[in-house]
Amino acid sequence: MGRGSKPKAGLARFSVSDLLIPGYQRFWELSVGRPHNIASPLDIMLEVPIGLAVFNNQFGRPCIMGYFRTLITTVGHRNVKEIRGYHKPIMLAGSLGTVRPVHAIKEAGMIELGAYLIVLGGPAMLIGLGGGAASSITSGEGSVDLDFAPV
Repeated sequence: MGRGSKPKAGLARFSVSDLLIPGYQRFWELSVGRPHNIASPLDIMLEVPIGLAVFNNQFGRPCIMGYFRTLITTVGHRNVKEIRGYHKPIMLAGSLGTVRPVHAIKEAGMIELGAYLIVLGGPAMLIGLGGGAASSITSGEGSVDLDFAPV
């Protein structure tokens, strides 16, 4: 139930394919294309952190830790080459907080079997809501909204 917990700081981690910034493409970046219904890594990195910042600021906590990684590379063994990278982006979000021990253990019978679960939130809180559904299908199989919702 989250009784008495106090959020302190946010954590964010992003892994996407090479950004390919127009006019600033780096020599190590590979352009391998992508399905039309998947957001580009650059679009993701321009939009997603804003949603994460809004989510963190709703609780008044700063985002103090994380990483940002881009990767597309070619690997090979005996004339067989593969291109690997984060074609389907990965975002991990979390937080750090405190809770008093008396509030950490839930009371027996506090939630009854069959109770309704209510999910509150807006666009910044799509993290995890679309993720399960989107990660269970092949990239590009669902709608564009579903591909973008988990990130």
